[in-house]
Amino acid sequence: MKERIVTLGLALAAFALFYALLVPKPEVAATSPAAPLSTEGRDDGYQGLWRWLHGQGIPLASFRDHYDGLAMLPGPDTGNLMIAVVPQKAQARRDELGWLDAWIGRGNTLLVLAALDDTPAWELRTGDDFLPVLTRMTDMSFSMLPASTAQSGKSTAGHALQRAIDSLADTGGGSIVPQGSHPLLAGVRSIATHSTYPSSRWTARAADGSEALVLGGRGDRPEGSTATEPAFWLRRHGQGQVIVMAFASPFSNAMLGQQDNARLFANILAWSRAPDGVVLFDDAHQGLVSYYDAHAFFADPRLHHTLLWICLLWLLFVLGWQRLRPPADPWNPPDVTTFIKVTGGFLAGRVGRNQAGQRLLANFFNRIRRRLAMPQNGQPVWEWLAAQATLPAAELEQLRALHARAQGRQPVDLVRLQNCLTKVTGSLL
Repeated sequence: MKERIVTLGLALAAFALFYALLVPKPEVAATSPAAPLSTEGRDDGYQGLWRWLHGQGIPLASFRDHYDGLAMLPGPDTGNLMIAVVPQKAQARRDELGWLDAWIGRGNTLLVLAALDDTPAWELRTGDDFLPVLTRMTDMSFSMLPASTAQSGKSTAGHALQRAIDSLADTGGGSIVPQGSHPLLAGVRSIATHSTYPSSRWTARAADGSEALVLGGRGDRPEGSTATEPAFWLRRHGQGQVIVMAFASPFSNAMLGQQDNARLFANILAWSRAPDGVVLFDDAHQGLVSYYDAHAFFADPRLHHTLLWICLLWLLFVLGWQRLRPPADPWNPPDVTTFIKVTGGFLAGRVGRNQAGQRLLANFFNRIRRRLAMPQNGQPVWEWLAAQATLPAAELEQLRALHARAQGRQPVDLVRLQNCLTKVTGSLL
């Protein structure tokens, strides 16, 4: 019983060490934030937008591949709209972004919803290195706005500290106010936004020094300013265009029906999509992929549950039904009988019956010839055997018949031959 307890403890310790060091831990589904996916039905997801478009009979696709897969999509090559949310859970590779540029340049539209001026819960799971990818996708550079230094009787350092404190409480609702006149802004007076956690303020400019068309700005103006901060841009790219919003929340499930958000998206759809164009949701870079994803495989709780059950069943088998092996005896003398049996079995499988019979007869007659000082050539000595008074005639005739069969290439019963030679030898002694 003590051995079984020790075996159980060591096995559990080995399994715990293996699990802690080598197995990636899955996210708890109940506590993980809603991802910005077309399949997500919680507040921060985009399933509401998907269902709305599906109900209108608009062709849809959940894009679950790298951007180089855009060249192999069925349907029209131009007049399509892709919705991409940034930061991405699986950052796009540098070589992918070249394919995205080519796809836009052919006459397609990329709508980028960047969580810059809002901070949804899912953004906390991403890294802070998404700006290079966002810049490469939009061909625009983004920078955080510095704290305002308005003339309010406070020192510059004191006002900066106050602005930092205010930003910590900058959560909840906000809005984007349209600027100027453009088909995308037809019927749009205000766009509602929402931030789950405190957020900062960002600005953007074209990376190549050209101007990007500002379509809207933040509805709340900073203290001491008479202008709104830009938060909605349009930029041409080849035959297509890139639409960038500094908020990820306007078209989410929770905000799509607020204020003029749905109107804005309807304008984007009507302005950018061809009659047979497809609306693509970039789900691949938010973790929903069709290709093999090792991280998703090891993060699947079903894998961990399966491994746990296998280990438990193995422990039950080892400790319950399998008998513990007794200590091995170190003394193991060679078994001559077994060696002879194995060697004989090997030779019997390689030597024919007639050859074995001829060799038995030759050895028998050579022993007699050695006693008679005759050449040991295996030839029979029938006259000498016949002269022996103690040798039965029947056994001698049987020996003659077996010898004739062996010399005539006829099948020989080796057991019968061996018994006959044993009897003749016993009669000669």
